[in-house]
Amino acid sequence: MFGIEAFHCIYIYDNGQLSRLGPPTIDVSPGRTVVALIGQRVMLECTAQGDPTPGVYWVEPMRRRRGDVEPDAVDYSPTPGSAVVDIASVDREDEGTYRCVASNTGGTSEVLVQLSGISSVSSLCCLCWIEIIFTS
Repeated sequence: MFGIEAFHCIYIYDNGQLSRLGPPTIDVSPGRTVVALIGQRVMLECTAQGDPTPGVYWVEPMRRRRGDVEPDAVDYSPTPGSAVVDIASVDREDEGTYRCVASNTGGTSEVLVQLSGISSVSSLCCLCWIEIIFTS
């Protein structure tokens, strides 16, 4: 099944230039599925393009060890154009779905990134093999 994303935009002609007003476009690095060795450093970078420059922030999965923190109490202050999640040493508690959110006056966009931790490289080889079977 294929997903369809709704996209709305308005084009404005001003002083001889055509500008697109619409929700920001988002690019994530290293990708939407990240598999890391336990203990490895991982940086998730989200870059958004739009006019005006969108505010960007990450929403991290709620962790059990932070279960006493209400989601509304976490500061999601957007930064202009990009945001980074820097995990110095991945552990099982870091696994989950991270959400990058970008917004400007043209709208809001978001991209989900799945982070998984593995304990050995042999586990990674098996994951790659299964992915190749299902995507070919």
